[in-house]
Amino acid sequence: MIAAALRRRLDAFRPFSGLPASTRDRLLAGATVEALTRGTALFREGEQAESVYLVLEGSIGLAASAEKPETTIVEIFRKGEIFLAPAAILRLPNLVSAVALSPARVLALPAAVFREALDRDPALARAMVDVLARHWRVLVEQVKDLKLRSAPERLAVYLLRLAGASRGERPVQIDLAEPRKALAARLNMRPENLSRAQVLLRAHGVTSVGKTGVRIASLARLRAFAYGGSANAGPPPPIESRAGFSRGRRRRSPG
Repeated sequence: MIAAALRRRLDAFRPFSGLPASTRDRLLAGATVEALTRGTALFREGEQAESVYLVLEGSIGLAASAEKPETTIVEIFRKGEIFLAPAAILRLPNLVSAVALSPARVLALPAAVFREALDRDPALARAMVDVLARHWRVLVEQVKDLKLRSAPERLAVYLLRLAGASRGERPVQIDLAEPRKALAARLNMRPENLSRAQVLLRAHGVTSVGKTGVRIASLARLRAFAYGGSANAGPPPPIESRAGFSRGRRRRSPG
């Protein structure tokens, strides 16, 4: 059974916020919490989707191989973001694998229970439309990155997404706890090019803080660089080299 404290935390996350208590209780009745060490695989590409996942702590990378020996990170999900819903809803195999990029805790909702709740509750269905629409915007933004943006611009867009929707001038600090190889793969660049991009972004108010921190002096200034100064431009709302899997510890609990 999911602990009461965790149930209260879920109210802050889509698609749980605003749901009737009966729907939320039905979803959580069979849910478990997965505790993952860094490098542990949560599921594998090609396996049948058995759950819908919500990141409670840490970060999860979705990795794809396309039937080749190499794997690459195609997306990174962080705290409060839900993933694998499309495969679970459509009863299809996973198109990607999932690996913990840092120590992480993930809520696993049984796919069958999730589908039944979608059929019964229009509020959950509407919330999932919002979630999946945001994911689609992120995907389109990635395609634009690959076709139109330089490596520093891609990094700037990614940092703006992590910073959220704020458009103020107040400095923002972000923690990049993921391995550099994984982050570079997500941005479709080599780790050495990621380092060069970070150096180039100093001219636009982005500096390193400690081992994993990044400070953005002005979101507006960085946004002007990333999007060419367009007043209407902006990152999509937050959702969200080799990436080897280890046999790290994986602990399942009911909450």
